[in-house]
Amino acid sequence: MSGRIADRAFSLALAPAPAFLLAITLVLVAGCPGSEAPPSQQPTRPPRIDAGTWDEVVASEELIHSLRPSLRRLERSLENLRLPDVRARDDFDVAVRLRDVAPVDLATPAGLISSPALAALQTSSILLQDPRPPVAPGDIDLWRPILKQATRVEDAAFSTRSGHFTSQARDQFETRHGVRARLILAEGGIAGLLGEVRLQWRRTAPGTHGEKPAWLITGFFTESVEIRRAPHRLFDEVLDEVLGDPDILAEARSSRHAEWHAASCSNPSPSKHPTRISFSAPRTDTRA
Repeated sequence: MSGRIADRAFSLALAPAPAFLLAITLVLVAGCPGSEAPPSQQPTRPPRIDAGTWDEVVASEELIHSLRPSLRRLERSLENLRLPDVRARDDFDVAVRLRDVAPVDLATPAGLISSPALAALQTSSILLQDPRPPVAPGDIDLWRPILKQATRVEDAAFSTRSGHFTSQARDQFETRHGVRARLILAEGGIAGLLGEVRLQWRRTAPGTHGEKPAWLITGFFTESVEIRRAPHRLFDEVLDEVLGDPDILAEARSSRHAEWHAASCSNPSPSKHPTRISFSAPRTDTRA
């Protein structure tokens, strides 16, 4: 009898441990010193941003907003086929450093690449010149090798991508902009212009008659320009055919938000929030 009991005890000793005993063992092992995750894998708190940094961020954003009228004048300059034109020259300092595009023939540009997705679309990157010594605003004629080959420029736009102060006194600023426009070429066809420019700005001293300081462009550096040519427009604009009512058509072609934004840039007011506006037009069946 005692032998059978001894055999039973021996078999129990060899049996697998219950699941809860295994779980307890794992918990104890996990809690042992040295089992923590290495410091490189532990979550870290992001560094706290001090008030001075926040103040600089806010100041740069407000300055970017205030520079919008100058960018609008550059857009109009492109559409007038002269960069800058007479009106936009007032936004340039007495001496401006430049980087311009190199001479190019848009009919047979170098580096022409045919798009596999659109056989009619051809893309080429325009070469750039080395930076030039400072010149007076009246002598600036940027992108002349491109603009002289166009009879018209449409929908020019300078979009701000970034901006930051480059001096402790916050009297110098640098911005980067994407540039796009549509060119109607003299030799026939149409081209899309996509580019990037870097602008340097300087804040002037207050005027003797109480005039506010102005920000003037001290450097205009072309970073890249790409031309995408096509023999004709890839899409036709048929809004006039779809909307027959002149009043509805005029309202569809206008942008209340763009009008408010232009007005706020020209005449800044204490209120930074636009008035809620809305309009409605009857539905029109556009199916053929």
